[in-house]
Amino acid sequence: RDGPVAEMYRLHVSAALDASAKEGREIGCLLMEPVLLGAGGMQLVDPLFQATLVQECRARSIPVIYDEVFTGLWRLGTESASHIIGEKPDVAVYSKLLTGGFAPMAVTLASSHVFECFASNSKAEALLHGHSYTGYPIGCAAATHALQRYKDASQYDAKTNRMREFWDDATADALSRLPHVNAVMSIGTVFAVELNPDEGHSGGYGAKSQLTARVVARLRAAGIFARPLGNVVYIMCSPVTTRGESDALLARFAKIVREGVNNADGVEQQQQAQGASQG
Repeated sequence: RDGPVAEMYRLHVSAALDASAKEGREIGCLLMEPVLLGAGGMQLVDPLFQATLVQECRARSIPVIYDEVFTGLWRLGTESASHIIGEKPDVAVYSKLLTGGFAPMAVTLASSHVFECFASNSKAEALLHGHSYTGYPIGCAAATHALQRYKDASQYDAKTNRMREFWDDATADALSRLPHVNAVMSIGTVFAVELNPDEGHSGGYGAKSQLTARVVARLRAAGIFARPLGNVVYIMCSPVTTRGESDALLARFAKIVREGVNNADGVEQQQQAQGASQG
């Protein structure tokens, strides 16, 4: 954290925040998705950069909020992304894995400093936020069970308070070397492959990629219900998935990604034939 990269990040962030202040703009808070930008295309962010960003905001009394709706509760192999960044937020939001997908439920956690700002019986000071299903019993029961199940899972390591690796490093390395693959990312329960976009198009969430469409079609035909984010195809397992199950899933996924270019014409002909038969 004291090396040249950290210092480069610090100078960059500090200059941006100072420039904003000079322009008379007041920053209400830092709101970020920590470590992994999910819907943004499964993009990893350097935890050191985010740690530096948090530190510089704290130095200016800017509250820090982590959006852990997607990343939290073992998605990245840790209970919270703050364990990776090394900096805790003032407010954090969790959902998705909170109930294991059984029922809709979300929680917002706050530090004691933030909580005390709204700890009042006066409507003028209290945070008047709530709805009809706040704390509803089914969601709470599902969340309580799910949170315990994660720590009972075979991949959970109580000594380190982390999940063991779900994905095979050698497979990830081999896929990253394919000519039609731009990048491979794996962390916690997430495995993503960035495929080549169509010629003349850039990558990213809005990327056009016929190759990606063909790979996704083949995955679904094989019973792997992946969805693309632009030219990124990803799969996820659960924190309670065993290593044997994730190895089997990755082997099927990798086989189809490897054959993505070679079998492209055959897939198109199959889709055309299916369309003709339905017509």
